[in-house]
Amino acid sequence: MCIAAGEYDPKDVNSKPLYQCDFDNNKDAGKLFGDMMQLGFSEPWPVALEKITGNPRMTIGSLI
Repeated sequence: MCIAAGEYDPKDVNSKPLYQCDFDNNKDAGKLFGDMMQLGFSEPWPVALEKITGNPRMTIGSLI
């Protein structure tokens, strides 16, 4: 959602840090989240999360 909001660019080392991301009131981030929530129970949660992240895998790498 931070990428969609233009708040973070993982390819740009000069981009603001991810922890400073603020997507409050951002229409692009809101649409992305709304599209995921609209799925409801029609898709398993990993599929819904993939729609928002673009990645079928989740890792704990950012927490380590």
